[in-house]
Amino acid sequence: IIHFGMKNSHIAKRFEPGMHIVSLLYPLLTAISALCLDLYNTNKQFCWIAPYPYGCVHKEDIPCTRGEYAYTYAWTFTGSIVIFTFLFILGSMLVI
Repeated sequence: IIHFGMKNSHIAKRFEPGMHIVSLLYPLLTAISALCLDLYNTNKQFCWIAPYPYGCVHKEDIPCTRGEYAYTYAWTFTGSIVIFTFLFILGSMLVI
């Protein structure tokens, strides 16, 4: 934005609403998705996306009753936004 010489008022009108929408909708949609998919379980520290019973993915003798693909969803929901944010910041710094 510095590179393109945009004014604060232009940024506030054009980009800020989208940033607010994304920052509110992404967590809300991923939380509702995880709730609908029964992914919230204890991971021995707190309740988050985890298989139930704990450790069923790593032990053959314990069958998973829910959250069999919990780690895939956790990486998809959290890892994707972290990678996107890193790449966005990197791209912004390269443009400057």
